[in-house]
Amino acid sequence: MISIVAALGLLGPIPGCGQLIIDLVLRPRVDFEAQPLSPRPSYEQTEAWLAHPSVDDPSDRLPEGIEPVPDAERPAALFFVAPTTWFGKQAWNDPLDDDKTQTLTRTMLAGEASPFSAAARIYAPRYRQATAYAFTVSNDDAIAARELAYGDVLAAFDYFVEQLEPGRPFLLASHSQGTAHAMRLIEERIAGTPLAERFVAGYLLGYRLPTDVFSRTMPGIEPCTRPGQTRCVVAWDTVAEGADMAPSVGHPYAGSWEPEDGKAPTCINPLSWRDDSARVDATEHAGAVPIDMRAFWKALRKKRPRLEVPDPLPAVLPQRISAQCHEGLLWVSDPDDRRFKQVAKSYHSSDFLLFWLDLRLDSTERVEAWLGRVP
Repeated sequence: MISIVAALGLLGPIPGCGQLIIDLVLRPRVDFEAQPLSPRPSYEQTEAWLAHPSVDDPSDRLPEGIEPVPDAERPAALFFVAPTTWFGKQAWNDPLDDDKTQTLTRTMLAGEASPFSAAARIYAPRYRQATAYAFTVSNDDAIAARELAYGDVLAAFDYFVEQLEPGRPFLLASHSQGTAHAMRLIEERIAGTPLAERFVAGYLLGYRLPTDVFSRTMPGIEPCTRPGQTRCVVAWDTVAEGADMAPSVGHPYAGSWEPEDGKAPTCINPLSWRDDSARVDATEHAGAVPIDMRAFWKALRKKRPRLEVPDPLPAVLPQRISAQCHEGLLWVSDPDDRRFKQVAKSYHSSDFLLFWLDLRLDSTERVEAWLGRVP
């Protein structure tokens, strides 16, 4: 039950008794203002980063048979915002000293940041992420928790572009809660600013990115609708063929949260890198990496999970799935591998893993395109 509830908490508000179950399992026991709160990480310190080029971390993991690219040979930098892994009830925001949360985050980092290690030097900040519950409701405590989390991400991003990688072209990548924060980074720091010249592309997965955000709050930034396009955003939410999902709890439009309420989500098909509704056959699938997400969900039920990040990662599985954008969701055929954990017809925890090699090839192509058009 806990794994299903956790997945629902990541996907959005649930009608009827589902929300009552989420309240029971995930709702923090204290008000936001009364929660124990750790200080913001000091991003001048390497220890404040989950991934950093100067240390060996899970973003360096690669599947069997994939050759590593040295950091010095990667022309771009990546700022990666991790998904929700804080499910504790003692606080609205991750206290940053919870071993279970850190273990879960390292597992996600291995599968979700590693695809970009051919094109970019990888940075991923530690941040006081909001509890999963904060994305199932929109009360004052939930919004305050999201704002605190975003404040950390914003501070880390500013340090990243100004001090760590000044002048270098950069990619954004994010998942789930991380995508809500990355969306705001584009709105508030990139779109319509000089930083847009350095922005190669964003891979904002797992959080229903509405199509109207581009015209409303992202001037000069477009959806990525063709291979090699730059200054654009890729987005998708992976579900089983035929599935439908509840809308997300809301989206930040330049800091003002709005409910989804019929907004059309952005869906870019990673087998064609286009936004049409054509079903693309599995023969176009470069390959998935089957990190066993069943172990991740089992770990959620334990106070001290024994969850090892595999090194190397499992070998790439090519030509495994077809894909089709359908009403803003990415429908995929059955990958025929139970390691890609499906919860309530959602492959949320495998949004990156199912297209690991496709992402690696695409991000490299977009960086090369950016380098080719810049004098």
